[in-house]
Amino acid sequence: MSKYSCFNIKTKDHICSLVLNRPNELNTMTRDFWVELGDALEEINRDSDIRVVILSSTGKHFCAGMDLSAFSNGVDDIPDSKMREMAYTGRRMLADEAKDSGLVGEIYETQDEMLDAVHKLAAEIASKSPVAIYGLKAVMNYSRDHNVSDSLDFNALWSGAMLSQADMTEAMTAQMEKRDASFDKMVDVKKFNESKS
Repeated sequence: MSKYSCFNIKTKDHICSLVLNRPNELNTMTRDFWVELGDALEEINRDSDIRVVILSSTGKHFCAGMDLSAFSNGVDDIPDSKMREMAYTGRRMLADEAKDSGLVGEIYETQDEMLDAVHKLAAEIASKSPVAIYGLKAVMNYSRDHNVSDSLDFNALWSGAMLSQADMTEAMTAQMEKRDASFDKMVDVKKFNESKS
């Protein structure tokens, strides 16, 4: 039995599936949802064997949004103009518009087709060096909020300090030998008081 009431978590082959699991309530985001989401993500973050996370849901709808009965305060600020439009009008955004707006990457006929495609993508990402993927995320997140010059400096600093020579060697060797690369897992994430140093 899952220790969460709003989620199920399964991990296989470096891929974690985090599944919203309240289909009868349309997977609404209750107070428990927000508490459990933080706990679940902390659990996932501390598992250094996980390289990719797939967030999916059960039921007819992915998520019906906030359970407004559980909250007295609404959303204070939604910076994106499309999200403001949706919030102000209350209209539904259909799949084609969501794809055109860049909110979703692809549209699938069935949930099974979507999950198959997402698992293939996750497996491809999980097959890469976990240090390289972690670094790419850090560089891309930094670049989103900084100018080009600062971003290039951050990229050079991060790459010089963190990229693994062993992973680069393994990737090149595997490519020459026409086999899948095998990378070491990342160092376990520990809380400050768990460190022995």
